[in-house]
Amino acid sequence: MITGVSCGSCGQPLEEQPADTASAKVPCPLCGSELRNIKVLLRDTISIHARLSQRSKQGRFYSIKKKRWLPAKEIFSGDDFFKRTSRWSVVRRVIDRAGDWYSEFIYDRETGEIHEDKSEPLSAHINHGSAKARRPNRSEK
Repeated sequence: MITGVSCGSCGQPLEEQPADTASAKVPCPLCGSELRNIKVLLRDTISIHARLSQRSKQGRFYSIKKKRWLPAKEIFSGDDFFKRTSRWSVVRRVIDRAGDWYSEFIYDRETGEIHEDKSEPLSAHINHGSAKARRPNRSEK
């Protein structure tokens, strides 16, 4: 956003638009200079999001489906982009394989709306996230 035009030599504020200065070359009424200073104001906003992820090192469980060892307990806490609302939300997720427990709490920091609040045995937590049944590819049909 352009905030003003002034003479490039003496600094006298001028009642010109920047487009006029490029084509007309009207001299400064005070010093006669054709040099111009154009003041431009730029603004931007940044936001910072943080999250913490923890995995236990004691005890591991082998996943037959994923064909790899998984930690006994995982904790995810912090900001995450919530696709359903296309906004940043606060998430607290605990996956306790040793204790067979899954809990998840997601809320919108701006509105205070709770999107998810569930706690259930991990063995009952099926068809969610990466465990959803996938659609067959065109090549598999």
